[in-house]
Amino acid sequence: MGIDPVIDALRDLVAALAADGVSADDVLARLGGESQDMGPNVIVERPALDGVTQANVVRAGDAPAHITLELAAPLAPDGLRAAFGEPRRVHPDHRGRPVELVFPHAGDVTVIAAEGRDGIRRVTLRRG
Repeated sequence: MGIDPVIDALRDLVAALAADGVSADDVLARLGGESQDMGPNVIVERPALDGVTQANVVRAGDAPAHITLELAAPLAPDGLRAAFGEPRRVHPDHRGRPVELVFPHAGDVTVIAAEGRDGIRRVTLRRG
């Protein structure tokens, strides 16, 4: 385990998403919390992940396509760099929107962090 529990939780979730045969139900069981099934996606309030206030699991059939995590406190980009490598910076097409930091594939999962003025408050984990 590393120093930052949010980074540790992200690493664990990336590993779970990269596993062969992982289902959206597997991910939802790992997240815990209070789920609201919206059909193509499931909103999870208060997931059982350190530092995460909400998760949105988007399905591709029975598998998870991507998960967006809303963080309780801003995360410094350096922690993600140490865990996932040097990102590409993707600038927004609209003024005032966060820059996206796209980290190299971690297994078969891409980590995308929205970097605002005070740090990272949203992280998306995309399969494939």
